[in-house]
Amino acid sequence: MTPATRTRTLIAGIAAVLLALIGAAPAAAETPPAETPAAEATDAPTVTVDTTVIAVGGTITFSDQWGTCSGTDKVIIALDGTTVATAQGGESWMESVKAPTTPGTYTYDVSCTSTSKTITYAPMSIRVLPPPPENIGASIGEITRDGCTVSVPVTTTGAYTFELRTWDDKSELQSTIWDTQADGTTVITWTITGAPSTSFGNDDIYFEVLVNGSVNLDGRDTRADATFTYPQEVADACSAKVPVHASIEGGATSLKAGQDLTISGTGLLSGEAVDITLDDSATRIGGQEDMGANTFIETDDPFTLSATLPADISPGRHALVITGKTSHRTTRILFTVG
Repeated sequence: MTPATRTRTLIAGIAAVLLALIGAAPAAAETPPAETPAAEATDAPTVTVDTTVIAVGGTITFSDQWGTCSGTDKVIIALDGTTVATAQGGESWMESVKAPTTPGTYTYDVSCTSTSKTITYAPMSIRVLPPPPENIGASIGEITRDGCTVSVPVTTTGAYTFELRTWDDKSELQSTIWDTQADGTTVITWTITGAPSTSFGNDDIYFEVLVNGSVNLDGRDTRADATFTYPQEVADACSAKVPVHASIEGGATSLKAGQDLTISGTGLLSGEAVDITLDDSATRIGGQEDMGANTFIETDDPFTLSATLPADISPGRHALVITGKTSHRTTRILFTVG
């Protein structure tokens, strides 16, 4: 779902361009902007799509590059129980289908099969829109920050459905989709949770407006996009506000002196160095060494840590203090020693 190329000539200021589209359609009902909802918790893998909003007759591309279908022979994409496309299974695959010709919300079921097993992805909902009206336009105004909240004003012309995607290099951080009834400005917010990646030689966050999943619908390289930067101290302060959830294995709260502990949870950066200390002391009793943390990663990425209580710990109430050394995120686990 990452763009093949991104023109980054605009800074956080006015980035005005025209997205000229052809066709006619009735105005879409106005609804407040909302982030694309996360998939419900499930053990099923998630298939990747290039867009979840597309005009009738458009092309939807499904793919998986993470080896989910390794060892299978065929990928099947079905709509309402009818197979609409197949692809070769294996470590990675990609296949495109034409969107339905009637507007509405459709659910696609994707699976990969072999003679010995079948792997079923979580269902994927796609919203199919009527053709866009003429003279649709979009521009991004001056981007501002209040604490950890970044506000992106998007001015649109025409009545249709628009999308704002937020990127850190090739990682999509947020997608917000909204409908309009007339010309107007919609302010989309995004929350800073850390420092941008510098893997590609820049330290900015990239915003782009899409219609029907594309930034270049008229066949020309016209788009509405902008970049935004913020100081390292802001990144650190905002990262520290991300909540961390942790518990001792088995939910134990009554422990013994010298006991070995396994702590699991979510909210730390994957691979960052972690210190586990006792109460408010600086004595480290567990954690993990630096394994190469990513600055941007899902904050619910699970972690498992080990610690050992001191043999001479006093009876009574205590706290394990867990601190991510890169993210500056922390949490406490209360327990009692008998």
